[in-house]
Parts: sequence; structure tokens; C-alpha cells
Amino acid sequence: MKKNSLFTLVIALLLTTSCKTYKSSVSNSTAAFYNYEIQHQGSGAGTETVKVFSYAKNEKEAIELGKLNAIRAILFKGIPNADYQKPMVPEVGAEEKYKSYFNEFLKPGGKYLKFIALTNNNLDVFKSTEQQKVGITVTIQKDNLRKELEAANIIKPLNYGF
Repeated sequence: MKKNSLFTLVIALLLTTSCKTYKSSVSNSTAAFYNYEIQHQGSGAGTETVKVFSYAKNEKEAIELGKLNAIRAILFKGIPNADYQKPMVPEVGAEEKYKSYFNEFLKPGGKYLKFIALTNNNLDVFKSTEQQKVGITVTIQKDNLRKELEAANIIKPLNYGF
């Protein structure tokens, strides 16, 4: 009987320790999981228009989160079915490597807002008891964003090496 309770105690301690380690490592990472969906809507002269679905407690929060998620998508994931499908920052681990830059750039009210605009006020809202899924359509100024990242030495210019 003593052996079973000791075994149970050891398992409980291991599970508790491993959960705490995971939680702290994820919360300290700028590359933590982001929950959003993105759909390409169109391309223009130096721009990409996308529909972003974000999850939040209310519409206002979801709209702001949608703008941020659109920028994060073009920077780190790429946009499926777009002319510009690959991530603008292709370097693996770049978000961590340039953490101080991206923390400042992507902070609430940060410089990223300069490169994004809502294209209309039509929202697709899906409500549940805990959160809302809100879709917004935004236009990203990809050429200007690229110039910003080149000036900050995050990415190399397109003509680099010629």
C-alpha cells in the first residue's frame, strides 16, 4: 500500500513540474501560439488584402487582434493563395532573434499599425459563451512594410547580392 502512494506522489510531482515548466516557457516566448485564420482577398500595387478571423472576448478586442494577426501572418507565416505566399521574414527564429525590435513594433498601438488599414466596417461575428470569432478585412502595405524591415536590418533588400 505504501509503495502505491509513493508511486502516485512521484507521478503527481512530475506532472506538476512539467506543466509549470511548459507554461513559463510559452508565456516568456514572443513566438507563443496565436489563434487566427487568414484568407487572401486580393493583391494590389504594393498591398495585400486579407480577411482575418480572430478570437477574443469582445468585438473591439478582436478587431485590434485581427490587425495584429494580419501583420504577424505576412511577417512569419505567409499568406496562402496570395501573390506573396512566403513569410516576409523567412529566417527561422527571427522573432526571437530580433525580440526587442518585434516587441516594440508589435506592441499595442505599435508601429505595425502604420502598415495596415481596415478596408470596410463589415464584421463577421460568431458568438459563443466564452469568446467571439470576428472576421475583419484589412489591407497590408507590404512594400512599405518590407522597406521598414530592410531599414531595421531584419531582412535583406530584394536586390541584395546583385
